[in-house]
Amino acid sequence: MGTIFGTNIAYFSKRGSVKNFKKSFYIIPTVLLLVTIGRIYLELHPVWIFTPLVMLIISVVYVILVVTNKIK
Repeated sequence: MGTIFGTNIAYFSKRGSVKNFKKSFYIIPTVLLLVTIGRIYLELHPVWIFTPLVMLIISVVYVILVVTNKIK
């Protein structure tokens, strides 16, 4: 599940940051991750906070790997 979110975020980040890499590389993934966090937090019971945190860590790592390898 983390790689699914990471793939979507990396795809939109790559498309948005091709022209303006320095600004969009940080802004686009941050906004998408905040939306993802909000959605997960509203859907899940507070006891299950560990699962979305692990998923978001995987997503962030995957985004960084995909975006940096594709744009270089």
